[in-house]
Amino acid sequence: MTFNPNAGSFSGSSDVALSAPSNNQLIGYNSGTGKWTNQSPAISAVTGLQTALDLKIATSANLSDLTNPSVARTNLGLGTAATTNSAAYATAAQGLAADTAVQPNELGSPVLALPAGAAVPAGTTSGTIIVRYTA
Repeated sequence: MTFNPNAGSFSGSSDVALSAPSNNQLIGYNSGTGKWTNQSPAISAVTGLQTALDLKIATSANLSDLTNPSVARTNLGLGTAATTNSAAYATAAQGLAADTAVQPNELGSPVLALPAGAAVPAGTTSGTIIVRYTA
């Protein structure tokens, strides 16, 4: 049997019987006719394919179909933050890191602690004060 890719045909073989080939078809052996024919096999016709597909997760499930979310988090290198409520962490408005974040109960009247030797001009009740301090 010879396949000529330029002509898209087989020649010199009596065991090939292609009829009206269409996109996404495969050439498979038909033991009933003893010939190679064009086929559109079902998923179930490919051994193990349906099982392999069933083990894949669906994007529409938004990861809720994982059989073991803990193992998945470990495989992705995620730590405990992946399962902690986001309210447990600082927001950008609170601070750069959780351990330096301003907590809601710490907010109140602003207090300005000046270094020794610094003074606020008399009568200043609002505005911007620039204090130069050298340690």
